[in-house]
Amino acid sequence: MDALQRIKDLLDQYQWSAYKLCVKSGLPQSTLANMFARNNLPTLQTLEMICKGFGISLAQFFNYEENDDILQKQNDFLVKYNRLTDEQKKIVLDVMDNMK
Repeated sequence: MDALQRIKDLLDQYQWSAYKLCVKSGLPQSTLANMFARNNLPTLQTLEMICKGFGISLAQFFNYEENDDILQKQNDFLVKYNRLTDEQKKIVLDVMDNMK
């Protein structure tokens, strides 16, 4: 699996710029820019930060090709959730809490 391509695919899926990923993950812009410019694979620490920014686990990052319906549904939810504003996220979480 090409980790750089996976990151690009996630950026497209989330409709994010590289800058937004850096903001969400706490990753310096230079790290991401150098990774793509030099075609360097991310370190595990960098990859963990990227996954945190996307709101996914490392397992979800690496298992994207699996045809697991549950992982796909979780990923779809996370993509939609991460597009929401902070206020919208709070509303969604409140609704979910009340669905016990």
